Amino acid sequence: MDGLVGHLGLALLTFAVTNVDDLLLLGLFFSNPRYPARSVVIGQFLGVAFLVGISLVGLVLGKFGQPQWIGWLGLVPILIGLRAAWRLRDNSVVEVAPQAVSTGSTVLQVAAITIANGADNVSVYVPLFATLPAVVVGLYCGVFAAMVGVWCLVSYYLVQYPGLSRLLTRYGHVILPFFLMALGGWILYETKAYTLVLR
Repeated sequence: MDGLVGHLGLALLTFAVTNVDDLLLLGLFFSNPRYPARSVVIGQFLGVAFLVGISLVGLVLGKFGQPQWIGWLGLVPILIGLRAAWRLRDNSVVEVAPQAVSTGSTVLQVAAITIANGADNVSVYVPLFATLPAVVVGLYCGVFAAMVGVWCLVSYYLVQYPGLSRLLTRYGHVILPFFLMALGGWILYETKAYTLVLR
């Protein structure tokens, strides 16, 4: 029983530590009318599922690839951020209704940014999973899935606070593009993806 409780605690801690930055990112998405809440939640689940799946595959294929390659996913938030910043030139775009944006498109954008932001997660999950029995890895995957839902709920309700809601509604669409570009740059730097070019 102690082993199960210990693994449960470690799974919760691992998810929280590797996804704490997602709380801000989710808040920016939830406060932006271009991203319906449903699309944000689905995109977040898809993104985290992809990261966990890659980590599981990485247990087998890790020897054949270079972890820096996943760091190039940092270009995804940079490109989406540049596109969003370009739209800021036209103030009317800011007031676009959620229905005017394809749900599939917003789901894929959120998933892609979640995956790019989780490049460092893979480097934590792969060695962690490598030390655990398959049954325990299944427990971790279940905990991670539950925590994605918790993360979405916490972020969504934080955005509902009047002060924070007003701040994000008024400035979130301006903050998001530059946050995404900074995030992409940090991912490229943190994963040392640039070393593949310098070689």
